[in-house]
Order: sequence, then structure tokens, then C-alpha cells
Amino acid sequence: ISRVRVVEADEDIVHEGEHPSESNLLLDGFAARYKIFSNGRRQITAIHVAGDFVDLHSFLLRTMDHGVLALTPC
Repeated sequence: ISRVRVVEADEDIVHEGEHPSESNLLLDGFAARYKIFSNGRRQITAIHVAGDFVDLHSFLLRTMDHGVLALTPC
């Protein structure tokens, strides 16, 4: 772990469209992977728990096509 960041509930851990250079390991709390549709609705596609890498696959995507949101303080 190179740095620890505290994220409040309802705050993005990863934003859609970012070009991440590191991956995020969830150490505490719950997070959700989500996609925003053109009509403004949000679809949750995954729930993450402590111990999950929330964006490890981003190195394959290069550009995030979804966001990751903290559901609780993380």
C-alpha cells in the first residue's frame, strides 16, 4: 500500500473517464461500481467489500467506463 485515503459516504473513489495509474484496495467499508445512463439514472453493477480491489481491471480498460462510489465511509 503506497498511500491511504479516507473517502466519505457518497463520494467517488474512481470517476468515470479517469485514466488511473494505480489501483484502489478497499480496506474498510462498502463501495459500489456504477454506470450513469443518458437519462441520468444510475445502475449499480457491483458491490465491493473490504479486501476488494475496486478498479484492478482499469489497467486493461485504460479509461474508466464507470465510476466507483463509497456507500459508507471507506
